Amino acid sequence: MYATGLGIARNLAPHGVPVYGLSVQADAPGNFSKRCHALRCPDSQDEPEALRAFLTDLAAHLGGRALLLPTRDADIRFLDRHRTALEPYYEIPQPSGDRLDVIMNKHRLAEEARAAGVPTPLTMRLRSREDARDAAARFAYPVVAKAVYAQDWRKPGIADAVRRRKAVKIASAEELTQFFERVEPHHPDLLVQEWIEGPDDQCVVLGAYRGRGGRVLGWFTARKRLQYPPEFGLGCIVRLETHPEVEGLGKRLLEALLFEGIAEVEFKRHAPSGEYRLIEVNPRHWDQHSLGMTCGVNLAWIAYRDRVLGDALEPVSPNGAGGAWISGSGLLGSLKEDLRHGRLRPWKIGDLVRGSTRYAVWDPNDPGPFLGRRVGSTPVADGTPVRA
Repeated sequence: MYATGLGIARNLAPHGVPVYGLSVQADAPGNFSKRCHALRCPDSQDEPEALRAFLTDLAAHLGGRALLLPTRDADIRFLDRHRTALEPYYEIPQPSGDRLDVIMNKHRLAEEARAAGVPTPLTMRLRSREDARDAAARFAYPVVAKAVYAQDWRKPGIADAVRRRKAVKIASAEELTQFFERVEPHHPDLLVQEWIEGPDDQCVVLGAYRGRGGRVLGWFTARKRLQYPPEFGLGCIVRLETHPEVEGLGKRLLEALLFEGIAEVEFKRHAPSGEYRLIEVNPRHWDQHSLGMTCGVNLAWIAYRDRVLGDALEPVSPNGAGGAWISGSGLLGSLKEDLRHGRLRPWKIGDLVRGSTRYAVWDPNDPGPFLGRRVGSTPVADGTPVRA
């Protein structure tokens, strides 16, 4: 119930949908939202069996089938492993089995994208020192090193070896072989990709919901104006923009993946060639998904209508409205770093926030998450699926 889950609650509750926000942390901002019933639950990564039992027990009190929406990678893995036990009670709008593995495994995803004609950086998987030496000789530098599966670098040992980063920029062949030797004792499985030259603000995402029949029922595109930390951080200012090329590439990839559910497909414009190259696919909601509300594309509500209410839906495209999503904590971190390095980049705040502005936590109609306490009461009383 951080920015992603809080955004889901705020997208659904105004339509009369009862929302239950499940969180391990008692102080998660979304726990104080009037848009959901906040419930403490076991952790999907550390207590999967306890969480499965919790969700089964919760289903008995909901009064009907519910839409179960993950907000982090560990949740996605949990839902895939326990899908058979949970599907009698819940709609789970994400791929499963091998189709999910193709997305979560960054090496397989790159191969699938390339086969579909989607531009992808040169990618190699290293599982031995021989692989590392071969890769070191083949790449132009810099390169980026990542976990094949994102969650692998969150485990003890390897997390310290990579200094708790999700990706590492490497400047030379010697540095690449040394880095592999450092991580090998903890996790000898490494992904290396060509670095996509260009500034952070050339990252563009397609947000989409693809229904059971393979139709994209809602989509929008947005560009990162600022991310923190630089190069590998999260977007702290993200703005709605029309990018037909990214829309076309993203939809082509989702079709090749036989994807169903909510997805964020991220690309970065390669400065020398001008083409957009794939970075990753998130098969779930992400922090800035609520931007879709600004342009008339409420992905969570579209998914609910499709999966729970069974409505016959026509595709919803962006209505052309502009707007930005801002993370106050990320923006503050970026400003502090600028000051620490003695630089102050020109801020065109009017350009960044023209149109509607949505914030990661702050909302004047739901101030509890920002204030850290519950304000008012929840607008729904039970778990029965309802229509607006």
